[in-house]
Amino acid sequence: MTPEERFNKEVWWILQEIKKEYLTTSSDEEVSFHLRIQPKKIKETEEQIPSQNTQRKLLYKMREWQVFDLNIENVLEFVKTDNEPSEYSLSINKDKFNSIYWKYEQLNKPKEHSVKRIIIPQLIEYNEDIIHRIYKEIKNSKDKISEQECSIFLAEESYDGSLDL
Repeated sequence: MTPEERFNKEVWWILQEIKKEYLTTSSDEEVSFHLRIQPKKIKETEEQIPSQNTQRKLLYKMREWQVFDLNIENVLEFVKTDNEPSEYSLSINKDKFNSIYWKYEQLNKPKEHSVKRIIIPQLIEYNEDIIHRIYKEIKNSKDKISEQECSIFLAEESYDGSLDL
């Protein structure tokens, strides 16, 4: 996994954790976020929790992106483990949070769902041979899809001459 992929995955993880807290918090309150600790025993299917240090760095990065306000005055509990707090109070910028959340959600979607449809120009006569060749071309590409996921639409008059993949 590249550093960028790992970063995207960790940002997506912490955004989901903040969203869980946000959804259960009254709209007039700040969101309380506790740094998570990886359990000693985890199931193979469970995701790895980023280290507390990484979680802190991500919180500060999101503050830099103006996703929320995070001030030392907003720290709820100051635990002197490496002189950093373990619980934070976040005043969330809803528009910015939703925008970043959507971005990282898209970056972390499984690749097999990235190809949704193919647009074929009206000038090409609909026949099984053409459809089969297009499907084979996509199947051999880096995006893996099933034949059921490969929906084919005849283009409207606004067809621009390219395949929509």
